[in-house]
Amino acid sequence: MIRIFLLTSTLLALMCGMSFAQEKLYVFYPTTARPQAVQDKLQHSLNGVTVTVFGRFNDFSKKIEIDPPDAVVTKTAVIEDLSGYSVALNGIRNGTTKESYVIMSIKDPLTPDKITGETVIGVIDVFGRKGMKKFAEELFPTAPKLKRVTKVEDLLPLLTFNMAAGILIENVFVDYFKKTSQLEFSVNPVPGAKGGIIAVGIKDGAGVSETAEALKKADKSLCALFEVESWK
Repeated sequence: MIRIFLLTSTLLALMCGMSFAQEKLYVFYPTTARPQAVQDKLQHSLNGVTVTVFGRFNDFSKKIEIDPPDAVVTKTAVIEDLSGYSVALNGIRNGTTKESYVIMSIKDPLTPDKITGETVIGVIDVFGRKGMKKFAEELFPTAPKLKRVTKVEDLLPLLTFNMAAGILIENVFVDYFKKTSQLEFSVNPVPGAKGGIIAVGIKDGAGVSETAEALKKADKSLCALFEVESWK
């Protein structure tokens, strides 16, 4: 009896001191919010999840190669290109999981048919150099030269200082630029340019995701971090 008691006591002591592994989540989704602010909000809201938010695609993709997480939150197309991950949840805006793109320029309209191989277009780097090149080739009859930036706000100086003829942005960011600057913008849609807004990717075989379960119940403030209204 004494031996059983001692073994039981030892086992309980070990269990009390044991730290159960938390789900590891990597996030990459350029918005007007600072990565650290997004990380702090998510970390506070997602119980049982260790959150790391990246401001650059290259840092995000390299970290996944070195230390794969259990889940990712990023552009849908990025998850579809990731080996070993599947989309488990999609962000919804205006009743759809897809978003449209526009070209914003100053005064003079810049439509896709006016773009040549010498036209410089500013873009947020969400797919890396090769990925953005492929993305542009699929969008335009003639692929332009791309000026890649890492933050949404970094696109405005490209127009202000005439470093680009226009910028390619998701339609959701148009109001941000109009409120930020007094410039006279011309906004032109890019026909057929639609892609998934944002998604949760789960590592194959990982089972139930704490991240996905939490985002399904997310309040408006948490959804607003990614400019979506809900997740499904």
